[in-house]
Amino acid sequence: MTNDQEPPGFARRNLLRGAAVGLMTAAIPVLALQSAMASTTSTDPTTSADPTTSVPRTLFARPGSGAPRCITNTMDDDRAWAAFLGRQDLVWQNIPTSWDEGPFLGNGRQATLLYRDDSAGSTAGSPGRLRLEVCHSEVQDHRPEYWPTFGLARLPVGYFDLITAGTVTDVDWRLSLWDSTLSGTITTTAGTIGLRLLIHDQRGVMIAELSPSAGERAATWEFHALRAVADRANPAWKKPLPPGYLDHPNPEAVLTSDGDIELCVQEMLAGGQTVTAWRQTSRAGTSTLYCATAHSYPESTAQDTATRQVRQAASASRSALAAEHEQAWHAFYRKSFLSIPDARLESFYWIQLYKINAGTRYDAPIMATTGPWYIATRWPCVWWDMNAQVEYLLIHGSNHLELDALTGTFRDNQANLIAQVGSAYRADSAGLVRTTDRFLDGGLTPVPIPGDTSAPAGSEQEIGDLLWATFCVWLSWRHSMDRHRLADTVYPVLRRAVNYYLHFLTPGSDGDYHLPATYYPEHMFIADCSYDLELLRWGLGALLDAISRLGVSDARVGEYREALARLAPQTSDSTTGLNIAPDFPLPGSQAGYNYLLAIWPLYTLTWDQPEHRELIRTSLEYFWKDRSNWLGFTYAGAASQAALMGMGDQALEFLHEQWSSKVPVTANTMYAESLAPVIESPLGAARGLQDMLCQSWGGVIRVFPAVPTTWPDVTLHDFLTEGAFHLSAVRTDGTTRWIRLLSLAGEPLLLRAGIAGPLDVTALHTGRPIAWDQVDDETIRIHARAGDEVLIRPAGSTDALVIAPVAPSAPAPSWGLPT
Repeated sequence: MTNDQEPPGFARRNLLRGAAVGLMTAAIPVLALQSAMASTTSTDPTTSADPTTSVPRTLFARPGSGAPRCITNTMDDDRAWAAFLGRQDLVWQNIPTSWDEGPFLGNGRQATLLYRDDSAGSTAGSPGRLRLEVCHSEVQDHRPEYWPTFGLARLPVGYFDLITAGTVTDVDWRLSLWDSTLSGTITTTAGTIGLRLLIHDQRGVMIAELSPSAGERAATWEFHALRAVADRANPAWKKPLPPGYLDHPNPEAVLTSDGDIELCVQEMLAGGQTVTAWRQTSRAGTSTLYCATAHSYPESTAQDTATRQVRQAASASRSALAAEHEQAWHAFYRKSFLSIPDARLESFYWIQLYKINAGTRYDAPIMATTGPWYIATRWPCVWWDMNAQVEYLLIHGSNHLELDALTGTFRDNQANLIAQVGSAYRADSAGLVRTTDRFLDGGLTPVPIPGDTSAPAGSEQEIGDLLWATFCVWLSWRHSMDRHRLADTVYPVLRRAVNYYLHFLTPGSDGDYHLPATYYPEHMFIADCSYDLELLRWGLGALLDAISRLGVSDARVGEYREALARLAPQTSDSTTGLNIAPDFPLPGSQAGYNYLLAIWPLYTLTWDQPEHRELIRTSLEYFWKDRSNWLGFTYAGAASQAALMGMGDQALEFLHEQWSSKVPVTANTMYAESLAPVIESPLGAARGLQDMLCQSWGGVIRVFPAVPTTWPDVTLHDFLTEGAFHLSAVRTDGTTRWIRLLSLAGEPLLLRAGIAGPLDVTALHTGRPIAWDQVDDETIRIHARAGDEVLIRPAGSTDALVIAPVAPSAPAPSWGLPT
C-alpha cells in the first residue's frame, strides 16, 4: 500500500493470531510496561567512551581499602587482570604460515597480521620471509558504477617483508591480550631477533621493534605495495566482472619519500588517495618501524595525515606510547568480567572480545566480512543478509556499546538508505541492499520491489536486510535506554524500513495481510517468506513501542497497529516445525537459520508462551538433526537457540562442535568458508556463550538460564542487560549464591533469579529491604529506581560477596600454535 491509500478491507481488527500474540505479550513486553524514559538521562556514544554510565554508580571496594566491603572485587587490580588474561593469551612456538594461523592486531582502523609467506620472497628450497600485513578498514574504492562488490569494495594496501640474514627456523611469541602487544623472539640460521609489535590504540600507527643479535644486526623491513583492485576480480573466485572494470584500473602506487618518511602513494581514479607512511629508526641496538596508513576521499589529504601520525609517534617516548596504548586496553577489559570452568572456551571468549575491540569502534567503519584485516576474499564489502548483524551481537552483554559502529553509521547515512529504494517510494521508505560500503552505499542497484522475481541469481535480492540490521541498532538502544539513540536512529530508520513493506501488503481471502514474493536469503523468491514476515512483525511492534516511548504524534500509528494485527502468521508443519514459507518446509540440511529468526534472536515466538513450546522444540530439533551442511555461524546460532530452552549441555556441544566441524575455527580463532575469511562466526559463538549465562529478552532478566551440568562455578560481573542494568552474579557448587543489579535508567525490573526458596532483596550498600513482588513461579518484580544497586540472594544467606575467576576444570592448550 502507498502512503496515502488503504487497501480494500483495511478495517481495524483487534484479533492477533499466532506469533502476533507472542509479539505483543512477550517479545516486546515494553509495550505494556510503564516507562520512565522521558525523565532518564543518557549519553550519546559519540561524545562519551562509555554510553551506559550516565547514572553515578557505587564503586566496588578495593581489597584492603578502608571503604565498606559490600562486594570484594578481586579483579579491581591490574595485577589480577594481567594474571587472568595471561592464561588466555595466544602463543606461537611453531611458525604460522597463513593469515588464519598468525597473530592479529588492530585498533578498529589500522590492522595487521604476521605470518610466514612461503609463496613470496623465497628462494628454491628455503622457507619464505615473515610477512607483516598493512591493512586499514577505511581503504576502499569509490566507483559505484562497478557494483558494490567491485566499485565500492575494500582494497588491499601492502605488506612488509622482514629481511633477515638467515633463514627463519623458529618463533616463540605471545600475544598479550591485556596489553594488546605481541612479543617474543624470531630464530634464524644467523641469530635471533627480539620482537615487540603493536597497533597503537589511540594514535593509528603500527610500531614494530626489532632487537637483533650480532648475526642479524642488519634485519630490516621492506615494503611491498599491492594493486588497488578488488580481490573479487581474482579469477580463482570465478565471479562475473562489471563491464569495463579491468579496463579502467586505479593507477599504480608510487613509492616516494618526504624527508625521513618513506611513502607509498596510491592515487584513486575516482579521486582521493591512500597513503602509507613509515620510518625506521635505530637506537641502542633496537630498530623501530613506525607505520601509518590513511585514506581520504574525495580530498587528497591522506599523505598529510599518515605523515603526521608517523612523525608524532616517532618523536614520542617509548614509555609514553606504551602507557597510552596499554591504559586504553586495560580500561576496555575492566568494563565486564566472565569466568567459567571450561578453560578452552573461556580463552576463546576473551580472544573474541580482544578481536572485536581490535576490529571496530563506534566511530570506525562497520566491519566488512574480514574485519579491518584485508585478506584475499570474494567478499570485500559489508554483507547484510546476516554477516554484519552477527558480528555485533556480543557487544551488548559484554558492556561494550562503545564498539557499536552500527548505530552511528545508520544515524549518519540515512540518505543512502533512502536512495536505495525506487524513486516512487523515497518519500516515506528506505532499504538496504545485501552489500554496501561502510557508508551504507549500495551503488546503483536498488532494493528489489516485492513481487518482482526477475532479478538475476546472485544480485542484491533481499528486502528484509534493513530490518535485520535495525534490530541490532535497536538492541543497543535497549541495552542503553538512551533516548537519543531511539529518537535519531531507531525510530526514523525503523519507520522507513517498515513503510517500504506497507506499500506491498495485500489482504487475502483469509483477512490477513500477505506479502508477494520476496527473496529468502541465498535460496529463492517465495510469497509470504518467513524472513520478511517475521522481521516485519518484529519491526511493527518495535516501531509502535518507539512511538509510545517518544510520545510522537505519528499519523500512521493506526496503520501500523492494523498491519501488526493482520499480518499473516508464519506457517508450520507438525513434523518439521516452522516453514520457510507456506507449504515449504526446510529442504534438508541448511546452514542458514533465517527462517527461525522468530525464535532467535527476534523472540516474536517465545519459549515463555506454553502454547508455542512444542512448535519451538519441533522446529529447532528438526533444524539441528542434519548438520551435514552447517557452517560456523550455524553452530554459533544453534548454541543461542538451545540456550533459550535452557539446554546448557546442548549449547555447549554446539560451541565445541564449531571448533571441530568440517569448516572449523582456525588456530588463531579466525574462520573461513571456501578459503575466504568471514569474521562473524567466532564472534557469534561468543554471543552463544553469553546466552547460556544471561538472557534479557522480553523485558525479563534471566540469570544462569542454561549453564551446562559440567560448570558448577560461574562468575559474571557488570554484564549489561536490556533495560540498562549492570548484572553481577556468582554460582558455586551448582547453586546461584547471589545476584547484584545496578539500574542505570530506572526501567521496570523483572528477574528470574534461579534461586530456590525465599529471597532477600536489599539495597547492596545499606542492607535496607527493597520492595518486590512475585509475578509467577519463576519471576519477581523488583521496585528499583535509577541508581539503585540491588542485592538478591537466598533468605538468611551470609555468603561472602566476591568477584573472582573460577578454577578451570582441566588444563587446556593455548590458542595459537603452541608446542
